[in-house]
Amino acid sequence: MLDAPCGPRPPVKYGSSVESELASMKTLGIFAKYPRPGCVKTRLARDIGTDAAAQLAEAFLKDVCESFRDAADRQIIAYTPDDCAARVYFEGLARSGDQLWPQPAGDLGDRLAAFFEMACSAKDATVVIGADAPTVPVEFVAEAFERLASCDCAIGPSTDGGYYLLALRSACPSLFTGIDWGTDRVFEQTMNRISDANLTVHRLPVWYDVDTLEDLRRLDSDLRRTRVADNRARGRFTCEALRLVRSAIDRL
Repeated sequence: MLDAPCGPRPPVKYGSSVESELASMKTLGIFAKYPRPGCVKTRLARDIGTDAAAQLAEAFLKDVCESFRDAADRQIIAYTPDDCAARVYFEGLARSGDQLWPQPAGDLGDRLAAFFEMACSAKDATVVIGADAPTVPVEFVAEAFERLASCDCAIGPSTDGGYYLLALRSACPSLFTGIDWGTDRVFEQTMNRISDANLTVHRLPVWYDVDTLEDLRRLDSDLRRTRVADNRARGRFTCEALRLVRSAIDRL
């Protein structure tokens, strides 16, 4: 279903043309994977199956894009892989005016370095988030942008030892070298790189990614509690996806 043929493109922007956009703006980058079954949420898929994991990954992505649609002056969806099916999918997801940027080859550090090199200008504030933490408060992104007025960078640590957000005033490729990506050492190693680069840093509150069944159960509980408390439709795509896969979760 996801592998649609290439067709006409909607009015979204591509590639390095973003470098010539207005200076002095807030830029939000969303790092996203095309939600193809078997290629996303692989740890979670071992418990709930590849189709259910892909369904949740897609819901997380949609909720992140919706939650942060007004968080910055421009939104860039940095997608992977760079193929026809992914391009068509993300063109359908993007709003008019959103920018699409295919992630280059390399590990996560290479891709993050390339993104900040492309997105940052002398007067820009650039924040990058992923789609693994669909309930990150919008206030955290706003705080990151605000703190970049006085700090070189801001970082949001995640409970698994990585980070869910990184914000920079200017590109700094050295932050992404020598990092053991996908381990619980990522945040600590990145903080060491920040110190080595003599950058001032603001640390945001800890939040959690959703990569395991335990994380998913926490997410389900948090969303139920939030909806009961204030009756808002936060995470509406994730709530619907959870409803569809809950029977499988409850059996585990």
